[in-house]
Amino acid sequence: MNKFKWWIKYRLLRPSNMFRDIKWWIKHRTTDKYHIVKLGLPPGYYDIDHRMLYACFALLVEFVEYEYNNADWEWNEEHQKVGKEIKELYNWWTNIRPNREILPCYGTEYVDDDIQLVRLIKIREYLWT
Repeated sequence: MNKFKWWIKYRLLRPSNMFRDIKWWIKHRTTDKYHIVKLGLPPGYYDIDHRMLYACFALLVEFVEYEYNNADWEWNEEHQKVGKEIKELYNWWTNIRPNREILPCYGTEYVDDDIQLVRLIKIREYLWT
């Protein structure tokens, strides 16, 4: 179906869709800005690798604090493992990582961050409700 026919069918013949879409268009640009990730970093310059780590874990924190309890993590064995993994990653990011001792060699702190980031990426398909 070409765009014009689609527009006629779903916009003109169903005006409720048009008003609903306008409402969501406005909300997603004013109050519900789901396309923006708040990193929680103080103002300043950060390289992309640093921002990537913070963005991924900021989304995990948002998921755990607002959506985690809406899912049934006891549904089967796989969901139980993933639910436990989510909680472990959340605990690492919010409690363990901020209190870790800064290592003398700059590269060694990347190793633990990378391990945790890979763990998070492996379970990302479960981060929805």
